[in-house]
Amino acid sequence: MQIDRWIQYILRPYLVLIFILTALGSWQAFLTHSKWHMGDWLINYQGGFVRRGLLGELLYQLPEYSSVSLGFYAFLCLIIFNALFLLFSFLLLKKQAFLSPYILLIFSPFIFAFPVNSFDHFESQGGYFKDCIYCCALAFIGWSAVAHQEKTFEKIYYFTLLCYPLIILTHEVFAIFLPYIVVVYLTKVKLNRKRVVLNLSLISLSIMSFVLCIVFKGNDIQATAIYKSLLTRYPVTMNGSIGWLGAPMKIAIERVLIQIHSNSYFKIYGVILLFASIAFLPVMQQLKFVFKNKISLFLCLIALIGTLVLCCIAIDWGRFIRFNLVSLFILSLVGGALMPRKSEELKPNHRINSYRTGYLFYIGVFLFTISYALLWRIPSCCNYRPPISDLSTNNLIWTYQTYKKIIYDIVSPF
Repeated sequence: MQIDRWIQYILRPYLVLIFILTALGSWQAFLTHSKWHMGDWLINYQGGFVRRGLLGELLYQLPEYSSVSLGFYAFLCLIIFNALFLLFSFLLLKKQAFLSPYILLIFSPFIFAFPVNSFDHFESQGGYFKDCIYCCALAFIGWSAVAHQEKTFEKIYYFTLLCYPLIILTHEVFAIFLPYIVVVYLTKVKLNRKRVVLNLSLISLSIMSFVLCIVFKGNDIQATAIYKSLLTRYPVTMNGSIGWLGAPMKIAIERVLIQIHSNSYFKIYGVILLFASIAFLPVMQQLKFVFKNKISLFLCLIALIGTLVLCCIAIDWGRFIRFNLVSLFILSLVGGALMPRKSEELKPNHRINSYRTGYLFYIGVFLFTISYALLWRIPSCCNYRPPISDLSTNNLIWTYQTYKKIIYDIVSPF
């Protein structure tokens, strides 16, 4: 189809543009010593073992042997994981027989463009936390399932499961979405007794890692120790991700209730879920192939229940929704590449004989895709900017104004 050729021409420069904009936003977070973003990456063990601290501790040790800023290491991690997510997603897209079913997902405001489109004021930006680590891991496993033979893929998968407890020690939320990685495995490999035992054994390590994160959730003393450890390396204010380690559960739940009442969370995110579901309608066949296995369906249900629990104790509903949307996107790509197709299905269809009808059809697809990409978004939290845009505040105009300021802040010292 003509639409597939258009997507092929646009896809690579589009993803490069997304990477550049994400890198600029990451650099801005580095320059401003962002209390939420840089603070999230730099939580460490200088106050003792605590959830989310593994990667920050590894980064903390690096400047001992280098004069490079600690924050710069966090910036590098941010752009590397985002780049790998874009790369493996691109490779998965290249494995599809047709790209047209994915057009809304590719250009949606919640898959690749989320770091760009979630801008409210900068500190509410959802795309610069550690979320990209999980997105990268899932995209890598998805690509491995499609690109490698079963035996090679199994080795990669088991090694990933072996390492996943370390990923959970980087951020405990990643444990909630581990089931999606197992679903990729089940789409590629048939279970037997040996594989069940091996999977359960490796998954139990991640469960233990998650329990450790719950037990060692952090306190004010540890948060203060982390804050002080960064003062001479790369100071980050305490009233952000670091300080939040010591926040009691009661306060977290109260914040959620405030957002539900004052910012109409149920109404807004309900509409957002409805909008997001539109993009998945063309790939339902691929998802049905993935979830034909009842175990896969059950695992997806576990991840969704875990997401609901997260939404009860944290206000970042947009980020949590995006975790699931990206996961379903990757799963649809895996399903699209692995599902058997009849020879006639691989031939271009939907031929339009009338030039006028074809012209109107392509114009309609273009306008709908542009509208879908620009006129709404998923706020990370708090809804500082309305999620449904009008023409004067659409994502393109907002992005231009935001990144114009970011670029000015970056180049002005020179």
